[in-house]
Amino acid sequence: MNSFKQSKQQRTKLLLMFYVNMRGHGGDAIRSRETVAGFVNSGVDISVVGLNPKEKESFPIYPVCAPGQGGWLTASVWNTVGLLQGLRAYWEQKPQVIYADTAPGSLTPALLSRLTGVPLVLEVNTPVGGCDIALYRPSEWVRLKLVQWIEQFAFRQCRLVVAASGWADLVKERYAIAEERILRCPLAVNRELFYPQDRDVARRALGIPSDWRIAIFVGGLSPWQGLEMLVDVAPQVRCVCPKTHFLIVGDGLLRESLMRRVEKLGMSEAFTFTGEIAYERVPQYIVAADVGLALFPGKRGRKGGVSALKTLNYLACGKPVIVSEMDELAETIENMGVGKMIQADSPSDLADALVNWLDRSDSGQYLCILPQLLKVRIPDWESTTLFIVSNITQLFNLEKGGIK
Repeated sequence: MNSFKQSKQQRTKLLLMFYVNMRGHGGDAIRSRETVAGFVNSGVDISVVGLNPKEKESFPIYPVCAPGQGGWLTASVWNTVGLLQGLRAYWEQKPQVIYADTAPGSLTPALLSRLTGVPLVLEVNTPVGGCDIALYRPSEWVRLKLVQWIEQFAFRQCRLVVAASGWADLVKERYAIAEERILRCPLAVNRELFYPQDRDVARRALGIPSDWRIAIFVGGLSPWQGLEMLVDVAPQVRCVCPKTHFLIVGDGLLRESLMRRVEKLGMSEAFTFTGEIAYERVPQYIVAADVGLALFPGKRGRKGGVSALKTLNYLACGKPVIVSEMDELAETIENMGVGKMIQADSPSDLADALVNWLDRSDSGQYLCILPQLLKVRIPDWESTTLFIVSNITQLFNLEKGGIK
């Protein structure tokens, strides 16, 4: 990874555009905030157009206030008010590059790039092609076609795609984007928050019994997380390991249905649903657990095609991970012996892995193993954004004040 930090004389001017609730606690919101902080620390001059950002920052903010995220109303507000705010930012800040996420339905960054001639860099953190809409909301075919059209326009307009390896392969395959237009950039962790700590101390702080064997899931409770399968195997696991407890940290569309499913199976005492937790508190819950879960189903892409922040955060906290083969780190985790790769959508594989890892008494040994994995495979956010800035600067010849 390149070592690169800009001086005041050579500062790159970026306009960041995020179609995500920047005050939220989901993975997309976390990535947006960490990306902003990383760019600031790298010495880049930034301005931000985003949904519901903080009111006071050390850089210019052009807020787009909209209810929720992802519905027709929010998309309409973003693609109108967001465009107006983007034009205002262009006029006032004179950015050299627009850097934006690829949230489904976000037309504004590509349209702004087309209108102003400012080159567009797209960061990909989700399946492309309206995959999740097609799989989990098949009745919304009008929305799917619109999202796919917007996405095609955006990828035609962009000069560079920034993505972790799993997402990069999907983009390359669907849109036939040349490899030289793709910057493969690994996901990162916030090492100031996520690092190995004393499990017993964390449990006492959270009021968790010391003899429980805890499997934790952290993330949005969405159809593409494999949580229904987790609930279904709980009785089988508890028969072998009666002290097993499942800690579900996060909120989302499936929360109520999952809780009903748990109650129907008579497993209410085996599950805790925390609801939405502040990002800064998430590490404490992970540290209190024995094993992390990343259970992506097989229909969400292909093997090794999912790049998941939760997997890295588990590892950074020193926890082994039971991970679906869909995750890009699955084979590494399996080969290094710091977790178990399971077949996607396989209840028997999941149950066997849970019993194997939760029936151990030696989980503390992984605190010695996982920091090595962290150093080799998982950079922090600052080094990741420095890597991005270095490549953007070289690609667009910004050190000489020009655009290639």
